[in-house]
Amino acid sequence: IATGTPAGVGMGRNPPSYLRDGDIIELSATNLGRQRQRVKRLAA
Repeated sequence: IATGTPAGVGMGRNPPSYLRDGDIIELSATNLGRQRQRVKRLAA
């Protein structure tokens, strides 16, 4: 259902836009429901 966004798309925006720790991504599909995910930065 959700394939995501190809890498590098955010840097093509003016100004560049990237997902950050704590951002919330929400996806919904009619008759299927909704999911919500919080972005979490992994330790290096």
